[in-house]
Amino acid sequence: MQILSKILPYNNTAKPEYKYRVFFTDGLKKSYKVFKLKSLAVEFIKTAKEWNKGTSTPVLDVTDNNNTSNNIAPLPIAKSAVSKYQSIERICKEYNTTIEEILSFYVKFKEKLSDITLKKAVGKFLCYINTSDFSECHKTDISAVLNRFYVIAPDCIVYTIETKLIEDWLNTRKKHKTFKGGELVEKDNISATTYNDYLSYINTFFNWCIKNGYSNTNPAKNINKKKKKEEDVKFYSYYECKEILGASSGYTKFYIAFALFTGIRRAEIFRIKWSDIHLEDREIVLSAAITKTNQRRIVKIPENLVKYIEPYYKEENKGYVFTMGDAAMRCRTKRLFKTLSFPSIQNGFRHTGASFYLAKTQNEYETARQLGHSVEILKRHYAGLVRQSEAVKFWQL
Repeated sequence: MQILSKILPYNNTAKPEYKYRVFFTDGLKKSYKVFKLKSLAVEFIKTAKEWNKGTSTPVLDVTDNNNTSNNIAPLPIAKSAVSKYQSIERICKEYNTTIEEILSFYVKFKEKLSDITLKKAVGKFLCYINTSDFSECHKTDISAVLNRFYVIAPDCIVYTIETKLIEDWLNTRKKHKTFKGGELVEKDNISATTYNDYLSYINTFFNWCIKNGYSNTNPAKNINKKKKKEEDVKFYSYYECKEILGASSGYTKFYIAFALFTGIRRAEIFRIKWSDIHLEDREIVLSAAITKTNQRRIVKIPENLVKYIEPYYKEENKGYVFTMGDAAMRCRTKRLFKTLSFPSIQNGFRHTGASFYLAKTQNEYETARQLGHSVEILKRHYAGLVRQSEAVKFWQL
């Protein structure tokens, strides 16, 4: 506690008997004490000097009625202030830091950034994502990842999140199967592709936090992506494609044929409208708003695909080609593969279409334009996977 003023007059009509006051602080807040007589105020200050007897740190000069000067030292620290200081000390020990570092950090960030917790920031970010133009599949994936991520430190302020915390979380992610015998079976750590996807979502979140004043740095920025193992792309053989089409029917069969014979990405397929399909010209025009690369692309319709499109195609058709949505079609194809003699392949329809299209045309540049990615990727993943003799039969399915 410390005296902040000399003896000052006190005028309060509600308490006319009190004539004087002295301001003081306990280190946390400013307050004052009132007195009826000036001699009592002087005695209060003198008592403070006696309490601190032996200290040599004068605080201020107080003059009494006789104009005599008294050097007053700080009053003893209140018990409440001691208790608060001890709490701060415990926090310092827990986080291996000092009060000076905490104050320095506070001064640096307090005026610039919002003290929003990780949980609240993730909630606001997901609200922003859900009102954006991202595909439903992307919204679902990023929501699932970030709802698991914030649990590691829900009450931490966003700008205090460190890189190591994110790295540790990513490195402990597991691939989950399903419940067996009442227990959740865990597989090995997530693949490099999934790891990189998680990291990408977290990077997007922290970049959004910077724009909104919740942080001034992205702690995930310097985390390196994992290198993927170079393996041959998996795809369905001609006989497997024949079995898939033979076992399917209706809109499911139409979707599978559409994906197989165009090689268009799943997310792009569900953005295509009937107005984008020009059957007479044998072309599908994908605008920049549809494609993953945000670049306009024209996809050729092969002759064997025409017979799958014609039953559903009308020039006056409006709206999306596949109205049931990605999630519903995933369920349909999942049920279909349970009846087949071979398992499904991730992105199998696109990989199959790309492999057989390259074998048919023998032209990397034309195939790259059809698929919407670089020639380098095409050569690295798809070159030489399919024989021309197999391609001839595939394009007659």
